[in-house]
Amino acid sequence: MNTSLRTATELALSERRLLVAEITPQQLMQQHALPSRLGADEFIARLSAASSGASSVVIAALADGKACDRIVMKYGPAGSDYERTWEKAAETSTGVDYRLLADTSSRGYASAER
Repeated sequence: MNTSLRTATELALSERRLLVAEITPQQLMQQHALPSRLGADEFIARLSAASSGASSVVIAALADGKACDRIVMKYGPAGSDYERTWEKAAETSTGVDYRLLADTSSRGYASAER
């Protein structure tokens, strides 16, 4: 089973290029399920939970040596086009933290604007 993110794509946004990776719900795992070793071109992405539950993690591929700026996951029952987006919040020696930016399946969800 391949748990790495697909290669990140670049999106132009107001003169700045964002690295965006797409994941599937099957790639999400809990912290205790992480492998003991990562490849040289991989990192641990910690995705904040939409509720008070534990964060999920994915093994992500670096793009040109960099962690992606955003991670997008499409999910839901067949025919739905729900999408959850996380934005990079902090890089640490043990991985990269991402905070939930938007979730299209949640009515009334508000994200903090900077």
